[in-house]
Amino acid sequence: MERGSNPARPHLVIGTTCRVHGVYFDHWEIAHLSIGSFHRTAIARRRSRRAELSLAEAVPSVFVAAGLPPPDARRRTRPVRFAVEAVVTPLEKGRFGHHGICGWHLRVDEWIGVTPIP
Repeated sequence: MERGSNPARPHLVIGTTCRVHGVYFDHWEIAHLSIGSFHRTAIARRRSRRAELSLAEAVPSVFVAAGLPPPDARRRTRPVRFAVEAVVTPLEKGRFGHHGICGWHLRVDEWIGVTPIP
């Protein structure tokens, strides 16, 4: 398997399209996609990689891809989670989102699979 061909642990390169698996959190404050594996420590659980999705591109289409209506009111609600597989293009690497918790800014080119997580 060539480097970056595993969707569970993609090798992200700015401007290069890749396929990813992860959990998409649609939250009013920061919607983000967590990709990669989880690492558990004695102190806390940390994700190996987080990627922020542009809200204008991700929020309407993830609900459409899941066959659900978009929420009416997003503020102060619990995050809606989806298990996703998507084709994305990394736009930039840095510190994004609330307190800079996301390391990548991605554009979603296509939702391949979207399943709501209860």
